[in-house]
Amino acid sequence: MTRKRGYDWKIFVSQSLEEVHTEWSKQSVLGGVSGVLHVGFGRPAARLFNEVTEGKDGTLLATAGARFVVPSPSKFSETAIEVVDGLPIYVVLDGWGYMIDDPTRTAGLPSEHALGRPSQHDNGSPTTATGWVAQFLDVAPEFKDALEHVYIHDEASYLDKEHELPGVVRTALGQFRFDNLVQDSSDALDIVRFSPPWLRTQELEKLPITVRLRNVFNMYGIKRVSDLDNFNREKLFATKNFGRRSYSDLGEALREGLRRGAIDIDFSAGPPSLDQSHPPIGEAPKGGSSQSSIALSIGLIANLLKTLNELEERDRDILVGRMGFNEPPRTLESIGSEHGVTRERIRQVEKRSLERIIANELWDDVMRHRLSALLENREVPLPLFGLEVVDDWFKGTSDKQDTLSYLIENLCEGRFHVLKVGAVRFVSRIDQESWNTKLREARYLLESAADLNWSEDECRNTVSTFLQDGGTELRPLLWEEASRLCHFSGPSGNRVLTAYGRGLEQMVQVVLEDSPLALHTSEVAQMVSDVAGKEIGESQIRNAVASVGILLGRGTYGLRKHIPLSDDEIEKIAQLATEVISEHEDDRQWHTSELVAELRERYGDICGDRLDKYNLSVALEMKSGLKYLGRLVWACPDANHEMRVDLRDAVIGILENAGGPLTTSQINEKLTEFRGVNSTFQIWNRDPVIRVGRGLWGLNDRDVAVKRDQQPKLMENVVSAIRRKGTGIHLDEIKDFIGSETDLEPEAIFSIASLDDRISIGVGRFAYLKEWGDSRRVTLKAALDRLANQVPGPMDISDIKDWLEFITERKIEKNIVSHALSSAGMNYLGDGIWEISERDNEAEG
Repeated sequence: MTRKRGYDWKIFVSQSLEEVHTEWSKQSVLGGVSGVLHVGFGRPAARLFNEVTEGKDGTLLATAGARFVVPSPSKFSETAIEVVDGLPIYVVLDGWGYMIDDPTRTAGLPSEHALGRPSQHDNGSPTTATGWVAQFLDVAPEFKDALEHVYIHDEASYLDKEHELPGVVRTALGQFRFDNLVQDSSDALDIVRFSPPWLRTQELEKLPITVRLRNVFNMYGIKRVSDLDNFNREKLFATKNFGRRSYSDLGEALREGLRRGAIDIDFSAGPPSLDQSHPPIGEAPKGGSSQSSIALSIGLIANLLKTLNELEERDRDILVGRMGFNEPPRTLESIGSEHGVTRERIRQVEKRSLERIIANELWDDVMRHRLSALLENREVPLPLFGLEVVDDWFKGTSDKQDTLSYLIENLCEGRFHVLKVGAVRFVSRIDQESWNTKLREARYLLESAADLNWSEDECRNTVSTFLQDGGTELRPLLWEEASRLCHFSGPSGNRVLTAYGRGLEQMVQVVLEDSPLALHTSEVAQMVSDVAGKEIGESQIRNAVASVGILLGRGTYGLRKHIPLSDDEIEKIAQLATEVISEHEDDRQWHTSELVAELRERYGDICGDRLDKYNLSVALEMKSGLKYLGRLVWACPDANHEMRVDLRDAVIGILENAGGPLTTSQINEKLTEFRGVNSTFQIWNRDPVIRVGRGLWGLNDRDVAVKRDQQPKLMENVVSAIRRKGTGIHLDEIKDFIGSETDLEPEAIFSIASLDDRISIGVGRFAYLKEWGDSRRVTLKAALDRLANQVPGPMDISDIKDWLEFITERKIEKNIVSHALSSAGMNYLGDGIWEISERDNEAEG
């Protein structure tokens, strides 16, 4: 936190040291600024640091927690210069944009040892915490009594006594020790080595491990985390079915176990056992210094788990189900059906449990107090998922938003609410119904003001008046939502409201812009209905969606931001698909599913699973000169003969000037430079322009080893080979069949063959005799269709590969098979197993 002389403290919270360093740099250059660096679970009030920072402009101070955690090159004073509310304060000497001498070396201040906190030996004599335990107590002094009670003061006593600590203290202490000792937190075995005992004794089955890991561990009798001590990396990788991905997944599961903590791990194993040492919740008096200290120090999730542990099993199950602690929130009906009672009975039990919590627990009061403090004088909305960022007491709630929403709505006595705007939930003093009403009124006001020539500032200020008594922090959000359909005109800073669009296309645009994902027309209709405030059917919205959006799935539309391909990738696949089409007859029509299959077969892992028939169609529309025929079908453009001759001559000129072969991209760049062509144009395989390699174009005779006078002999060999085989020959097979000793690439042989009147190059890159009419070979796509119709059900990738190779009569790489299956919409079940189902070949609009 930083403070400019004469001003209030400015608090900056982050989990990134780099971001904190950047913030200090920004503030310190203003002059007259001092600061305090703190790392820990909580800190004294900011005003308590006023005196210690007085006269220290340009200097950063640090609490003991920061001093022991922040790494070099940061340097700190040897001893503390002051103690603020029990927290030792040190001077930062170096590493933060300045360098000063240690003022404590000559000041005669008390030594750091004198500020240490004594613990107890087993015989009751005082001792001082050492090592990382001392560092922990400097960061979290609120746990001092708990550690002294079980005589923990160093590593040895921790390993001997940590199981006697309360769960929340075990979690905090174990996680701090791990962070302090671990060398590489991304290495799974390093995590095992330095994990706290409560994780090392955990059964691996209780952690979120993958099916593959579970099978490996069962095979080798690995039951608990500590069993992994018997393995090093080499030994682990030598086990069957264990590779780099498994090692990474293991590390992720262990880190999740650490994050959950001792309490969460115990709770995930089943309902918490009743602790008889605690009185029933109905008998415990509310308040008291001990209960207050616990409620303040251990956080919301830990308090909640402690309370759930004290409930009767049935009451606990009902409350956990309703709040959605481990699964999505359940309805009264579903829980009642499980317990064999009516929904009304479940409601009564839920109400009684909530009333007990309000009457007997203190942490619900702490929650209300902290929410009130967070919202006090706040000028921006408070997202629900961000509570743990601005207040450590809410730590662990970002992935339990359903639970947090439930607690706020049911335990805050109507003072605070959770409202949903789009996909984000916010905490506020107004409820969802009030928000919806104010948003509706603000939109109506802006729509009515469209003819009044209001400035943008007038519109914003008027909308802000809708939030006066409560929820003022939502004013920026209310303006953002209400003004989505505003159309302003004029220069920046003086824009005037000229229109407020409520047409279907405008509202569809708003909905698609707001959505992180592409939407089905039914979803768009529902969201547009919410925006318009009236019911709009899917049939009414269909034309507007098709006009505004891009088809990205069956009945699913989005915008450019929803296409998972970069601009470079779009340009590349449009270019490659155009090359495929240019190799065939001008009147040939191509469905994009055919083009995707052809691209997969030629280029393998191109754009991964992000390339499908819809994205390819978008790429062709954006970056090609091809003609769209509708229903994802494309063909060569209706270019006149003179235009083609003109472009052909330009390509020949470019190749002649280059003095050698060029790639398709290089030729298109030259066309753009010299002729103003700004999209992907087809390069036709017409003598003297021929393909001399994959994606490489050259001039016949000049750029091929077999000269023009030798090419008729080569073509005779090709024709004879095709006749002998009786079926078409694939590009990858051509050299094997013609016995050519030349250095010609297969692409060059096919390119020359396409100039011969007797030979055709067909789909699947098969060369065959024109007199046959087709290649007499089965393409990979056709083979996959046959497989889906004849052998449906789960099937191993190796068996699929063998089957397809048998049908197509050629070798196919396994990665090409996988991409073909994915493009065909087959489901991957894991461990190399695919679910083969009948293809849906219905054309798309």
